[in-house]
Amino acid sequence: MRKSGGDLYILFYVNEDEHFVRDGNNLYIEVPVFFTQLILGANIKIPALDGEIELDIKPGTRDKEQFVFRGKGVPDVHGRRTGDLIAQIKMIFPSKLTEEQKEQLEKLQESFGIESTPHKSTFENAFEKIKSWIKGK
Repeated sequence: MRKSGGDLYILFYVNEDEHFVRDGNNLYIEVPVFFTQLILGANIKIPALDGEIELDIKPGTRDKEQFVFRGKGVPDVHGRRTGDLIAQIKMIFPSKLTEEQKEQLEKLQESFGIESTPHKSTFENAFEKIKSWIKGK
């Protein structure tokens, strides 16, 4: 009796990870960073599939800014290129402040002068335009 050959199909079910979100061969990770680290800059380690990698946060990095690590995603099952790891910054603020911290932050804000209240100059221009429209009628 002769047995005929056939195809063998294997299905893989991939569970979601608590840190990574997969999109094709790319992986996304949200990186919580304290607000002072974004202002001052920092070098932190983040997880990758093959261990840890360093994320160099330059001073002035913005919330939701993304950093792309080429070839650090998921290998393609068809042998094409490996996906990327995209790290997105999530700015974290303190949940509570002591009185001393509040005072220090107020002093810091005052030290920036007008730069620390950008809404004022923006809205002053808007108010002036509105006033000129009203006077023009």
